[in-house]
Amino acid sequence: MVVDSTRDGKFDTLKFVLIVFVILGHVLESNLSDDSCKFVYRLIYTFHMPIFIFISGYFYKDCPKVGFWKSIINLLFVYIIFQLLYFGDPKAYWNHPDIALTLKGLEYNLQHIYVPSGPLWFILSLICWKVMVKCLGSKMREQYGGIILIGSFLLGCAAGYVPIGKEFSFQRTLSFFPYYWGGVLFKI
Repeated sequence: MVVDSTRDGKFDTLKFVLIVFVILGHVLESNLSDDSCKFVYRLIYTFHMPIFIFISGYFYKDCPKVGFWKSIINLLFVYIIFQLLYFGDPKAYWNHPDIALTLKGLEYNLQHIYVPSGPLWFILSLICWKVMVKCLGSKMREQYGGIILIGSFLLGCAAGYVPIGKEFSFQRTLSFFPYYWGGVLFKI
């Protein structure tokens, strides 16, 4: 077995721990009537996604335009495939689970391709974060990184109060961008 010497095992361990917290959060979600479960659930959700997003920013790579757009297209392809396979909002079909696996579910998702189903918001937001960082460029990062971090934090806070909706996961993209940007800056 060949071991990649450039990998940092601490990040793999951290990602594993965060994945365990994601699973625990989803398990606790079904029992939010209990106050102790609700407390642990809220505690987990205060840090697990910001840390995941920070790590994603930390591993952002500046690559040539061709490689960059290829990675964006690959992510978009993954998003579209899984969005179509998600068969719409499962809660909409809760009373009729047999409908979820029919063409009606696929038709629902084609009409709502721009509204990410479940965890797919992360892929769409990741695409936006990568494009935003690429557009800002390395000189902007080095010269104005801190100012952009403060500005993105203020914009993210404002996005939490504006009813933007779920289209293209704009609200989450703006709200979590400071964590992604912080990860990019942390590597400099």
